[in-house]
Amino acid sequence: MADASSALTQHLNDVRMEVAIGVKFERPIQNNFIPTKELSETERQCIAHGNYLLILGETTRPYLDALIGVVLSGEGSTIDKIAAWTSAQTNVYNYFPSELTLTLAQHLMQNLKQASDSY
Repeated sequence: MADASSALTQHLNDVRMEVAIGVKFERPIQNNFIPTKELSETERQCIAHGNYLLILGETTRPYLDALIGVVLSGEGSTIDKIAAWTSAQTNVYNYFPSELTLTLAQHLMQNLKQASDSY
């Protein structure tokens, strides 16, 4: 169990680093034979929370929250703002909602880096 936990932790740290340094994640090509499904509010919140945690490793929570407040409009918490932004980016998935998490995290990270460089 300890080995599996260590491997999973390393994988998540690797993914976080890839998002931070700008590795491009491509969304899978949509297939006509697989129906798209609309994201539910719960799924948007989960994706938003996942993206927040992926990006959080690169800075402090107060700075990230302030930067997201500048970059993303909307009401509510930081997670609510990311969820609203997620919905504006895409509202459908093919296989499983998590397929969107890495590509959206990368896109969000690019927006945050641009804003951070501007200020």
